[in-house]
Amino acid sequence: MSTYWKEKINRLDEFEKFFKDYLSSEAIKSIQYISLRKKTWGGHLILVGITNMDFKEIIETYAPRILKEIREYQETKETDDIYENSRLPKKLEVFEFNLEKKKKKDKEKREEQKKINEWLKNPKDYLEKTDLPDQYLPSKKIIIYKGLIIPIDHTEIIFRNIPAKCRILMNEYDFEAVNKKGYSYRFLETNGKYYKFKNDYKDNLEIRLTSKIGVCSIWEKDCSGLKEVLKQTYLKNKTIKV
Repeated sequence: MSTYWKEKINRLDEFEKFFKDYLSSEAIKSIQYISLRKKTWGGHLILVGITNMDFKEIIETYAPRILKEIREYQETKETDDIYENSRLPKKLEVFEFNLEKKKKKDKEKREEQKKINEWLKNPKDYLEKTDLPDQYLPSKKIIIYKGLIIPIDHTEIIFRNIPAKCRILMNEYDFEAVNKKGYSYRFLETNGKYYKFKNDYKDNLEIRLTSKIGVCSIWEKDCSGLKEVLKQTYLKNKTIKV
């Protein structure tokens, strides 16, 4: 039976023998966890959990030899798992194995996830209410929308063109122009960038919750609706605005 999905299981009984030729008995006793797992970006690694981090350096010193023996073992061992012989670790990493710390960390994760679930279920309970009219406050990275003050995630790596989308959601634009084919577009400049979009593009935007409590994002259902243009294009259309 394949154990590919169980790569985080403790293989201490199986792999401990490859450490005994290089480490003292005290160092061996410190090893409480050994797993063979796939790295995020290709390849496999041996992850070693020890109770005494004083042995970390010596384990890493002998890592190349230990890895060589484990690879040879993996290649030749008899197994019913068709993937097992191809799991050849190229790296070894050491971490502190502390059950009390792990229990505490797991508890903190559960509590945080509980709060996130409550936020996703009842977001209005976490957002400040206001009587101010709808508006976008770029310096504070918030929008005021339908009586709520909503912090917006401006991380450009994840959510592109957020300042422009916030302005458009507030129905803001610099001018409107009609091209040669008779299509009407709206233009705006924000943060030194220039954009054009169709009149109904605002209807394409929606506010979505993020996993960060109290923070939302602006998403577009059709990613082709907003286009960044050159400054020359922006100025050219500005001269023929309707």
